Amino acid sequence: MALIGAYKNVPCKLPADIAEELATTAKKLVENGKGILAADESTQTIKKRFDNIKIENTIEHRAAYRDLLFGAKGIGKFISGAILFEETLFQKMKQEHH
Repeated sequence: MALIGAYKNVPCKLPADIAEELATTAKKLVENGKGILAADESTQTIKKRFDNIKIENTIEHRAAYRDLLFGAKGIGKFISGAILFEETLFQKMKQEHH
């Protein structure tokens, strides 16, 4: 078993296969030329962005913004993962992306 530290509510040891899977995932997230997209703006934070460009802060506009962001052509070449705001987990993309 691999030691992972003494964090609250987290086991102090992981089975070797789980630790190996976790290490493999972490390496993929930071591979050369790629990064993690922080797209976890709360509704209040995104409101500030929208206010600057005079767009009303509605769920439809937030969904369209995220659709544009995550649907950018070739995004997979540069992004290995994303940090999301909870609202995003339940939205469906409107555009078909390839």
